[in-house]
Amino acid sequence: MIHPRLIVLAGLAVLTCIAVMRASADEAAMVPIDVVNADQLPLDQCPEPVQATIKWMAKDGEIESIETEEHEGKTYYEVELTVDGHDYECIVAWDGTLLKMEIEDWDE
Repeated sequence: MIHPRLIVLAGLAVLTCIAVMRASADEAAMVPIDVVNADQLPLDQCPEPVQATIKWMAKDGEIESIETEEHEGKTYYEVELTVDGHDYECIVAWDGTLLKMEIEDWDE
């Protein structure tokens, strides 16, 4: 049985992705993020909005790593975490917007 929190997180991730795509009529916004400078950092060194999003996603879970990625002059945060025994990879924008959430072990 799928845990209810997983369903809610997946739904929120889909809604967030739809909102981001609609908000951007600019094709450049759809360019994949290229890693220019990936650095691991602790949660307390992330901006407050990013910290809030990560804490919300990792509630009752564990943050495995946070890396920064630069794309077109903006910083994005790639977060790996484990919640309820499932591994997730997420991309969070500098303003705390959850852009992507992927369940790493969905097929297992």
